[in-house]
Amino acid sequence: VILSGACLYACFLFEEFFSLMDPRLVPIYYAGPCLALGFFLLLRQPPNVAARLMASSALAVTLAGSVAYSLNYNHPNLNPVLGDKVDVAIPKLTGLKESPERADTLGRLVDAFEDHDCRNRTVVTFNATPVLHYLFDAEPPLGTEYLYVPYIFDADAVLRTLRQSPRWCVFVSWNWLDWPKRWPRPATEPIMDYLRGHSTEIIRLSPRARPVHPYDDFMLYLGPSR
Repeated sequence: VILSGACLYACFLFEEFFSLMDPRLVPIYYAGPCLALGFFLLLRQPPNVAARLMASSALAVTLAGSVAYSLNYNHPNLNPVLGDKVDVAIPKLTGLKESPERADTLGRLVDAFEDHDCRNRTVVTFNATPVLHYLFDAEPPLGTEYLYVPYIFDADAVLRTLRQSPRWCVFVSWNWLDWPKRWPRPATEPIMDYLRGHSTEIIRLSPRARPVHPYDDFMLYLGPSR
């Protein structure tokens, strides 16, 4: 119990210092220590046949569920362990494998970043896509490092950044916001209105008519128009 409590407290401190999420809202961090404690208590049952049978059955079901979960859980969707995988041909992601569709999306994002000279522009990306700053090796503007709609989104900071920048590239993925609810959209509407009215070019980065994963619908906004 003390070991489980120490693990939980360590997770809590890690989330407090290194994450913007409230650790009380991330139950996955409690699962490991609680499962370990549960298994310990199961194995400490009195040594009679019925208790051993129940403990063994619970252990077998849990392990089988863990294997099935690991193989089929597909966050952030349509990318389970099973299925076709290809090497990601991007130096920053050397050694990783992805589904062909997701690898294609990543490649198109990097190509668009380079083709449109985004390295010499202010780069803003949302929704839930802070990893793109790592992918592009681009420094995010102050206050836009972590635009995670709807939990953390400072529309005023983004608009101020765009208005003060002489040139910008804005990468937007809407598909994530369409699932499971559409209510986060209003947080970004002032920015989208600004982008629609001040972009010199709006580029759709996916060649597919329908997205095959949550981030297969990127739009690139270039501007500003004067």
